[in-house]
Amino acid sequence: VDLPPIKPITTEHRFWAWVCPKCGKTHRCAIPTFLSKSIQYGPRVAAFVIYLNIGQHMPYDRIQEMLAAVTNLGISQGTIRNMIRRISLGLKQFILELQRKLAAASVVHFDETGMMVDAINHWIHSASTETEVCYFPHPKRGKEAMDAGGILPQFRGVGIHDFWGAYFRFDFSHGLCCTHLLRELVYQEEELRH
Repeated sequence: VDLPPIKPITTEHRFWAWVCPKCGKTHRCAIPTFLSKSIQYGPRVAAFVIYLNIGQHMPYDRIQEMLAAVTNLGISQGTIRNMIRRISLGLKQFILELQRKLAAASVVHFDETGMMVDAINHWIHSASTETEVCYFPHPKRGKEAMDAGGILPQFRGVGIHDFWGAYFRFDFSHGLCCTHLLRELVYQEEELRH
């Protein structure tokens, strides 16, 4: 089993201009709107960049390094950032619908975990059911961040969480996450000898 060589496919577009011999006016062909820059990367490159960043949590410099090593594409970190930003703008309606579905669900699991963003601690908040999950980063862990996530303020079902105090500032039925409960029991047994 082996992989085929990965070689980028480059499509060159040429746009003609000519001068009319009768009137002397320069005429140019129309340039399609999707060709807005001299070098553009196609949807497969953008999808691969998004996958590496979002799916594999790779930072821009490692994505840049991998693309150069594996595909021989020299893409700047600015271009990588622009690809991710352009794709994320197209997800606004999807995110609103996802937040609406989670807020209307009967049982949702909530959690938050620390993560460094530009060398500053942030929190990745999550809300999930068996079929949907929404992650959202915020510099804070508590109620302000949870409000900004757009789910908890409207949620009225059963929320399963780690009993972090900020959750009790919302009006829903509270349930303790069993994984967190087991962690607490192990702590009691191993550290406090109870």
